[in-house]
Amino acid sequence: METIKARALVCPNCGNREFEGADANNNLITCAYCATSFVAEIGQRLAKVEVDKTKELKNLNERLKTAIRIGNPKEITDAANEILNINKDSYVAKYYYAYGSRELGEVGHINEFYAKAPRACDCTPDEANEIVLHIIKNHKLNNYDEALEYVNGAADTFNFDKDGLVASFEKANDEMLDRKYDYSLVPRDIFVCHSSKDRSKVEKILDAIVNEELMEPWVSFRNLRPNDINDYWKDIEKAIDLCKMFLLVYSKNAAVKSDDVIKELGMAYDKEKPIIEINIDGFEHKKAFKRILDGNKRVDAYTDFEKGLDDLGFRLFEVSHQLQKEQKSAPSIAPQTFKAPNTFEAPKTVEPPKVVEATMTAEAPSVAEVSMTIEEPKAAEVPEVPKAAKVAKADDFVINGTTLVKYRGDKQILAIPNGITTINSDAFAGAVNLKYVTIPESVENIKEGYPYRKGIFGATDSSPFKLCPLLKITLTGSDIAKLKKIKNRLIFLNKKLKSIIEIKLVPQKSNSIEQAEPVAVAVTGTPNAAPQKSANAGIKVTKENINQLSNYQFSGTIATKYLGNEAFVTVPDGVTELANNLFANSKIEGIMLPSTLTKIGRGAFHNCNKLTGITIPGSVKTIGMDYIGMFYGCSALKSITLGEGFTKVVSNMFEDTNIEEIHLPSTLTEIDHGAFHNCSKLKSITIPGSVKTIGTGYNEMFYGCSSLSSIIIKGKEEDLQKFRNQASCYSFNSN
Repeated sequence: METIKARALVCPNCGNREFEGADANNNLITCAYCATSFVAEIGQRLAKVEVDKTKELKNLNERLKTAIRIGNPKEITDAANEILNINKDSYVAKYYYAYGSRELGEVGHINEFYAKAPRACDCTPDEANEIVLHIIKNHKLNNYDEALEYVNGAADTFNFDKDGLVASFEKANDEMLDRKYDYSLVPRDIFVCHSSKDRSKVEKILDAIVNEELMEPWVSFRNLRPNDINDYWKDIEKAIDLCKMFLLVYSKNAAVKSDDVIKELGMAYDKEKPIIEINIDGFEHKKAFKRILDGNKRVDAYTDFEKGLDDLGFRLFEVSHQLQKEQKSAPSIAPQTFKAPNTFEAPKTVEPPKVVEATMTAEAPSVAEVSMTIEEPKAAEVPEVPKAAKVAKADDFVINGTTLVKYRGDKQILAIPNGITTINSDAFAGAVNLKYVTIPESVENIKEGYPYRKGIFGATDSSPFKLCPLLKITLTGSDIAKLKKIKNRLIFLNKKLKSIIEIKLVPQKSNSIEQAEPVAVAVTGTPNAAPQKSANAGIKVTKENINQLSNYQFSGTIATKYLGNEAFVTVPDGVTELANNLFANSKIEGIMLPSTLTKIGRGAFHNCNKLTGITIPGSVKTIGMDYIGMFYGCSALKSITLGEGFTKVVSNMFEDTNIEEIHLPSTLTEIDHGAFHNCSKLKSITIPGSVKTIGTGYNEMFYGCSSLSSIIIKGKEEDLQKFRNQASCYSFNSN
């Protein structure tokens, strides 16, 4: 039996190097120190890494496990990234890096991970099992197919119980669907207000409401998203607003021991919701409650709880029936005129409301608010509309860049401003009066929401207009292809919308959000200012860069989000930092970076697959470390220039790119390990004599550079020898 010599293996979990006599033919090795099994080939490659680095593995793995346990995605990503900088073959770290990135908003890594089922040489069965179980519990609904395919692939590789895993996956997926609906702020029948100390009786009340009365309740312990501290009271208030009735489960606990109960009751009273009380312990009303509760809709359940539930059912039916009568007696916007049995005349064609004016302000860092005045439709063409429905308020729209985040008005007729490119999935949640809407051709993306089973016409509806009583959607513009694309998207989200969609061609308009002349400045991603210095120190708003600024959101002088879709991009002067993943997955082909830039965040250019060249200014001093390289997925990248003043090429910086040429400055002093790993199309390179430090490790600097035939080094013979020692398979020339 061939044995492996001492120190020829390193345990990826704890960094142990003592493996005297290990069987070289055995694919799996067990560490005597931590009892962890690992793939022998991975342990052999890791043995080439410096001892000091491998000693860090134990602490890093513990740090990763802790981050997973507490559910901190940033810490998960950072810990996994540090492990991968030492052990690039750690399959578990690769998964958690992808998972953590997804939780932080970058989905490219998890999609790529799912695309390749694990092989026996990638990880141990225990590691694969850990990952599969984590995926079952934590996959996203929109990755259903990819995640399930990965689970099946892992089961095939390691002979896991495929049927059992698939059953667990489907069960977890169904639970996610239920939770997503539970946490959605959609209209429901009744808001249940209670003290948490009365939960056992509240559970029985809920069963009676759902099973006997067939009503849909909202209750905090089922429908409030866990740990959502920031939006807690906002979600509570929204839920009360969307529910038809308010049920108070009154008790001593509710009256004396819960401040939340009286606050929720006050909200319902202010919103004029029908308030029903069920008293479960006979405790008398305190002063604060007497002001609101009149006793007319009170149900006593403290002497006979079951009878109290029956009385509650009757009371709920009574109030619900009264609400329906009031709704039916309300004036209709478009009454139906019957000609003969089973036939009726449809409402006349509605001229789309025209956008007369839209004014944008920038009061908050990431949200622009738009006010819009709608031209009144002619009386002969549309049914009479109440005056309140004719003019939108100044704060009816919440717009972020070119995304319509939320419509907060209550109008029946509405025109979405030209220049909006994206409509959020819940943009019209709660717009229960909206009947006529006009969508411009600038809209390119209508996001899919949770499929609500009682949407328009009773169809399953995942459009932003679910629960809106729409009579007509008018698509306006000059590009028929774009309008048909919007129409098809709407029909995909709710097939029964097809019958109310109308396309109307109009003369071509500008594809920017129509707005008044600029009058003020506050750089938040959407400039609306005359040229002057902004509140963000260092960024100047000028005639030349006002359009550039509209493509970004900022926090101070940090560009936090890219909102544009241009092929060639300019980052404005004054910007000092590009946030993590700023341009990730964008379609940029070229970019100009300012001399004020000092930091580029991790993954800023990941998957920019049309980017062909880039110059990084010498002012950049910090580049976010990423084990997969700064330009991961930039398949079209051919040329890179580092500006004078640039001092360090970080590890894996240009790894796996297709660069053919690179220009290094005379100020460069350090090249870290793996900087040019797998640059298979790089043919020659000139390294300036200023370079004094060269990274080492099993990721040799030019490993995988199969086309590299010439390396020219400026400097002394001893500098040349450093490179010979690192990559002896290449020919070098000293110059």
